[in-house]
Amino acid sequence: MFDGPALWATADRFHADTDFYGGQVGLRGDYRRGPLSLEFMAKIALGGVAQKVDVKGSTILTRAELFPIGQEAGLLAVGPNSGTYTRNAWPICRKGRCDSATTCQTGRASTSATTFFT
Repeated sequence: MFDGPALWATADRFHADTDFYGGQVGLRGDYRRGPLSLEFMAKIALGGVAQKVDVKGSTILTRAELFPIGQEAGLLAVGPNSGTYTRNAWPICRKGRCDSATTCQTGRASTSATTFFT
């Protein structure tokens, strides 16, 4: 066996890019009647998404009496989950929001909001 101190270094690298190529259109409005108000917003985005994930890992064992020994695997980035992965998609993203508010004669206001994504 080996005698003496050893240095063990493990590193994982995860890098992800998501690029959206498209456009967005929306609608915004409000309605007010006395102490009541209602505001709404709706958006839709259409386009392409390009996704890329790069997963790499390395482990190096260094001993005083030997040259460093390296391996292309980290703690989590090992075997089949290492490498570069790409995916292209054409999603439709929708978002809406509705806010309502009421004001009492005493000046106090009550508000509520709802946001939804589909």
